Amino acid sequence: MGDKTIKIALAQLNFCVGDIEGNTQKILTAIKRAKAKDAKLIVFSELALTGYPIEDLLFKEDLHLRVQHALTLIRKLTQNFYVIVGYPEKKGKKYFNVAEVIYDGKMIAKRYKYHLPNYSVFDEKRYFEKGEKSCVFDFRGIKTGLLICEDLWFPELSKKAVALGAKWLICISASPYDDKKFQKRIEILKSRISENSVPVVYVNLVGGQDELVFDGRSFVMNEHQEVCAQGKHCQEDLLFLEMHAGKSVKIKKEKLPKVLSKEEEIYSALVLATRDYVMKNGFSSVYLGVSGGIDSALTLAIAVDALGPKHVTAIVMPSRYTALMSMEDAYALAGALKVKVIEIPITPMFNEFLKNLKKALAKKPKDITEKNIQARVRAVLLMALANEFNGLVLTTSNKSEIAAGYSTLYGDM
Repeated sequence: MGDKTIKIALAQLNFCVGDIEGNTQKILTAIKRAKAKDAKLIVFSELALTGYPIEDLLFKEDLHLRVQHALTLIRKLTQNFYVIVGYPEKKGKKYFNVAEVIYDGKMIAKRYKYHLPNYSVFDEKRYFEKGEKSCVFDFRGIKTGLLICEDLWFPELSKKAVALGAKWLICISASPYDDKKFQKRIEILKSRISENSVPVVYVNLVGGQDELVFDGRSFVMNEHQEVCAQGKHCQEDLLFLEMHAGKSVKIKKEKLPKVLSKEEEIYSALVLATRDYVMKNGFSSVYLGVSGGIDSALTLAIAVDALGPKHVTAIVMPSRYTALMSMEDAYALAGALKVKVIEIPITPMFNEFLKNLKKALAKKPKDITEKNIQARVRAVLLMALANEFNGLVLTTSNKSEIAAGYSTLYGDM
């Protein structure tokens, strides 16, 4: 193998679970962009064709037919070009989490995920069978080890690939965000490189899916355990990098994105999660009660950054107990964020509830019941608006209140 410099592309994209046709179009567009930049390889994330987590959609027969059609379209764009793409494969009555390597219109290698996570938010053992321990393929004369997500977290598979001649490792992943996860990934790659002295390319999913949010931040670490390229946090990205292949693989250092504070990280994840939950479920607008307090203020800001002010409506619902300052703050906030405000006083409705409950609650002293009625009246109004105008309601209760029981079931939570 002579010395050579090769450009490769890492596609950190936001895929939608079940939208194989939409995901395929994203993949085809990224391939065309990579080829236009003279890249020779593009790498996509785990289960890119179907989105992640696929859950019980895996058992739909037509899903696998659609996956095969998508692969046919992708193969047509691989003349003298390599693509690594993830998808689920059905073999008889068994299902596998697969990474396929395509070149010149043909499958030249296939990785079946070996380590199946079954903890926290993961339950892959319910869906998939365990694959083989190694997959090494030839990329333009360079032996390349291929792993899928959890495979990288255990040392034996990387060691096996290097023992079979791999000069570098590629790992495709769908790793969800928490505020310590990126550093954990860094430490895992450092461990694998310390053990094997080869660079590692890590391509992660980005986007929200139900209660999960995937932060992206794909990255490449060289043999010196230095991050030499990194994707954006909570945004789609198409990274291009140069590798020099001789007796070993060297990765050229690229400019890294700005380091975010913990607050910036979390806020970006909240914005992405909100946007994708709304949009991927077929909605475009949201409604939320705004009181002038910090909880509804933060929720409103997240909603505006996620969807834009034209798709957010603030509902002000004063009662006899609402302070003038709260009303002023609510209107000031909505004005600053340029969102529409609807004011609906709840006192008449609240009084009507008390009137109709008077006999049933006779001789009972006033307590938290009356306060909870106010919260539930507000919830009815919010849901009515969302139903009528095909939107979603955003709750403004915080986790501390929920943990302490200081919130109203069927009201503000």
